[in-house]
Amino acid sequence: MTVLSRASPSSSSPSVMLDVQEPTGPLPETSAAFAMIQGHANHHNLIQAFLSKCFPSGWASRVNCSWLPLLSELPTTMKSDPLELSSIALAASVIGREHQDFSLISLGLKCYTQGLSQMRKALRHPILMKEDSTLAACMALNLYETLECPSKGSGGYFSHCHGLLALIQARGVEQHSSGAGHRLFLGIRVPGILYVLSQSASTILLDPLWMEGPWKELPKTHLDRVTDCLVAAPGILERVPLLRYLNPHQQAELILELVDECWQVDKKLDKFDIEIRIANLSPLYTTVSSRINPLADQDGCISMFPLAFCFSEPVIASALTLLWATRSMLWSGLGSLYKHYELLKGYYSLNPELLAEHTSICEHPGSMICLPVLEHREDYVSMAHNVCQSIEYFLQDEMGMIGALSVTPAIGLVIDALKNWPNHSEEIQWLHASLGLIGSKGARVLDYYKPQNSAPNI
Repeated sequence: MTVLSRASPSSSSPSVMLDVQEPTGPLPETSAAFAMIQGHANHHNLIQAFLSKCFPSGWASRVNCSWLPLLSELPTTMKSDPLELSSIALAASVIGREHQDFSLISLGLKCYTQGLSQMRKALRHPILMKEDSTLAACMALNLYETLECPSKGSGGYFSHCHGLLALIQARGVEQHSSGAGHRLFLGIRVPGILYVLSQSASTILLDPLWMEGPWKELPKTHLDRVTDCLVAAPGILERVPLLRYLNPHQQAELILELVDECWQVDKKLDKFDIEIRIANLSPLYTTVSSRINPLADQDGCISMFPLAFCFSEPVIASALTLLWATRSMLWSGLGSLYKHYELLKGYYSLNPELLAEHTSICEHPGSMICLPVLEHREDYVSMAHNVCQSIEYFLQDEMGMIGALSVTPAIGLVIDALKNWPNHSEEIQWLHASLGLIGSKGARVLDYYKPQNSAPNI
């Protein structure tokens, strides 16, 4: 007979057909062996059905580097295996919700619970802990938490993010420089950065070893390079709260340091923006009439953005949208630092004798160092609006589940960029409503989302 089996990691297709020799005698359909084979084939088909829903047809290049197909490609032991259980949990949840099959939804929760239990055992095992299948299982459990949110809150999701970062650190850089390990690392990189941002802490991902090591054997994509700039954000933002504890000249020194770092990041973003446009001779996107208004349920509400962006391809959309969101956050932060610095200049203009004691912040005697002119960087709102006009592209039905989830990091970054400035309540309301649309597509954790810079791994 012929049964379906998981593909090997080297397989070009997520599934293969294996010919299995018929037994010498008939295999009773009530036998344990028959039940095991049939159950495994059913689970495999369920996972394949889930994967077919994840990616739009135009994302062939994204599929090749995504971690999700590994749910079908990596080997499992079939019984009590964390990857098998977490994959079934995820697939049963998505397919069950699509078809309103509550038995599948219940199966998903059961496998999620069992998967957590088996995962704890694997993480205590020195060899299993470093297996790619263990990391893949952790990521699948995290995505299940995103979609089902069984704890009715965001705590479970953030706990998984914390655990994933700890696990990749324990595995070491070499485990993520090629093959499945590299694909898994890419899957946690952006969510990991945004999780750390929500905690106002630094991260190993900013370490030069982790910035370059995982690409020792592979070139970086445009999205990878934009993410390099986002990686710098936690290291900058974690120092901003220190300003309130410093005296004026120490504040000025820190602001000069932070502003310099922000400008370095912005120069890199300029470079990457140019590279993306040079690499794609045709227009990267066009404007079309918007068909979605997240606030349409409000009487008399006219869409804030009557035009939406239609991108040439999904990978371009992902790179540009994250670039714009990163710029929105960066320019908004620069504006805040410049505003604080102007207050310090006012303070020292009233106390010039104090300024003479602190030459480190003086351009020449009696005058503080002048910051570079922001110019167009004052317009952080334009970058936020670019993200807003991009969201509809990701919400198209043909973009699949991953399309909707992949724009959530950018939305979170833009909300945080706008919330500390006046006169942006309408944009923030619109962005929250957009998150609601994504939540209605299955990401139930967004029902409990508070803008704190985090997003599901995809």
